[in-house]
Amino acid sequence: DPDRDRVGQHLPDGATTHRHPGREQREERYGDTRGPRPEPVLDPLVLSFQLKLLWLSGYLPHLTSCAECGAEGPLVGYSARAGGAVCERCGADSLPLSGEGIAGIEGLLGTPLADAAISKRAAREALRVITSSYEYHGGFRLRTLAARA
Repeated sequence: DPDRDRVGQHLPDGATTHRHPGREQREERYGDTRGPRPEPVLDPLVLSFQLKLLWLSGYLPHLTSCAECGAEGPLVGYSARAGGAVCERCGADSLPLSGEGIAGIEGLLGTPLADAAISKRAAREALRVITSSYEYHGGFRLRTLAARA
């Protein structure tokens, strides 16, 4: 196996490349998992649940004014460090966040889980907000659910 040989050349003397015992069976069943990752699932219920977990943990994203300077808007990005949406002046290192994204996140936070609804664009932005919040405040990367074909 050329991949195993290439990996093996970087191992210390005496180390071996060991394939996990069930890898072949997994590849037969699910295909090669080393390829491109599928698109994350943008299920409103899942996003709403994750946002409410952040809220319960004390990390509710501030979305009504700039979390950095307090300006009323327009809000153009999200900064996990600042704890919420930021204006153009404070948004140099922020994630892009549209008015649609802000409204979608507020909607998910303000409705029961069973009634969660959000547009696809706003869902993508909500997922980025959730992921960056976990990375910054929790110190870990969130492994998002992936759609299976």
